[in-house]
Amino acid sequence: MDWILADKSGEGELADDFQDLMIRTNQRSVSSGRIGTLDSLAASDNVTVLADTDASIEAQIRQGDNRIDEGLARLQEIYGAEHLKSLSDSELYSLFKRHALAK
Repeated sequence: MDWILADKSGEGELADDFQDLMIRTNQRSVSSGRIGTLDSLAASDNVTVLADTDASIEAQIRQGDNRIDEGLARLQEIYGAEHLKSLSDSELYSLFKRHALAK
């Protein structure tokens, strides 16, 4: 289980694809209600590590996940659009990830 939840960056395309599949499967199970209330709470605690990894954020970006837009909107409210525009891509990504981890 630890391997499944671990970051697969650099382990090859198959490992990255598998991790993306695990993330999507979990998200569908939670949103469809297939996971019950108590199980959902337990899964949230266990999946937090997975959901906050670079691979997960990248998968959400590729999928057009609304949480990315919501996170960017929160950053804009906190820091202002001009400040965010002044950041490099890597600085913005680091800031986004720091706020995503703080949730």
